[in-house]
Amino acid sequence: MTAIRLGRLSILACGLLPVAVVTIAWFVSRWDDLSGPPVSFLDALSDLPALMGMTGLVVLMALGTRFPWIERLFGLDRMFRFHKRLARWVVGLFVAHGLLRTWFFSLDHGHSWTWSYLFYFGTGDWGLLVGHLAFYSIFAAAGFALLGQRRGFPFRVWKSGHLLIYLVVILGFVHAVKKGWDDMATFPTNAVFAVLAGATLALLFYRAIYRLRRDRRFTWRVERLEPETYDTTSLVTTRRDDPGPFAGRRAGQFSVLRIKQRWGWGEPHPFTISCEPAAPALRFTIKAVGRFSAAVPSLRPSTPVLCEGPYGIFFPDFAREKRIIMIAGGVGVTPFLSHLRHAVRTAPDIQVTLIWANKTKHDIIAGDELHALTRRLALKIVHVLSRTPDGLPEGTDRVVYEQGHIDAEILRRHLGEPAASFFYLCGPSGMQEAVLGHLHTAFGIPRGQVKRELFFY
Repeated sequence: MTAIRLGRLSILACGLLPVAVVTIAWFVSRWDDLSGPPVSFLDALSDLPALMGMTGLVVLMALGTRFPWIERLFGLDRMFRFHKRLARWVVGLFVAHGLLRTWFFSLDHGHSWTWSYLFYFGTGDWGLLVGHLAFYSIFAAAGFALLGQRRGFPFRVWKSGHLLIYLVVILGFVHAVKKGWDDMATFPTNAVFAVLAGATLALLFYRAIYRLRRDRRFTWRVERLEPETYDTTSLVTTRRDDPGPFAGRRAGQFSVLRIKQRWGWGEPHPFTISCEPAAPALRFTIKAVGRFSAAVPSLRPSTPVLCEGPYGIFFPDFAREKRIIMIAGGVGVTPFLSHLRHAVRTAPDIQVTLIWANKTKHDIIAGDELHALTRRLALKIVHVLSRTPDGLPEGTDRVVYEQGHIDAEILRRHLGEPAASFFYLCGPSGMQEAVLGHLHTAFGIPRGQVKRELFFY
């Protein structure tokens, strides 16, 4: 069994374990109702999605805390994407709970269906009132999360609204205790809720400690700004104290940056650390594609920068991977800059082919440095330019220029037989999908064999 397949099975097992435990606890505690009349069966059935939804909420909280030991296994980008997918399921589970409870209430009161139960906000039943507040708060939190994905929507607004998730968890526990105490007081339901409550308190404590220590551990300052191209700048940050968590960083990892402003830290933005790990400073090569990145060249020296991290698992194992194929789109080359700068000092014997797509030759970042590295490493660079108004630049046997886009033909021409190679891919999501298809067409390479750095935020 391959390591990739074993890892997938481990992830699947870890993901299904809480669901299995919750389902078994529900089945054992509600067996009498499940074997009773239809109304009792519906009463018991309606509690299952609520119990699973509460479990999902706690998992969402855990993913949001960015635990280092979890991040090192899966990578922050994948954790955040799983967070988004799981959130949809959690909302769906609570919708199912609300509809099933409404159906049960209707049948229990002799009606075929009545919506009044779902919209009850009176004080005559505090347990139900709290449950409905939690029910609608989760929709508000999900709504803020969706708005936060729209360009231009204020970060502080959607982030504050998204924190309603903590209120939902608290209200959910109160509702469960108030409305289902008889079931919660019996094993194994009480054990499940005890674990969920303990995990929630531990997560809140961890988050509070992290916030108290964050500024001291992760604050760096702007040392200088170095223009790379007409629209790309390298931001170099330093700090007087030791580098803290960045002391053990790996080539190609990234950091989440916030700039100090009058009212506090600004919005978070992830950027790759493009220098090698041995460098005492942190270097971020940033292309001006948005409001934040466009303002980077105007930062003044000594401006405080919050650099959280390092994050990511997008780094090769030079001791094992001796033939590496790197495929980049635009500024997606930044982790490869870190890899190659690191390889010159630590693994000069590796064989690397870098296939890099840009619009024009003027978009090539650190071109002179990379071309010089072809004389120090077994490195071949293939520049794929989509716009060549002045024709293709003259290349060499180690630096080749192609016109168009990365496709199966270009891959076949420059990769030969890549059976023993390790593939790394970084760039915009659309470009990544296209390259994955071309790799499969040209060589039959499956998606799972290509290591990718995925953008988020």
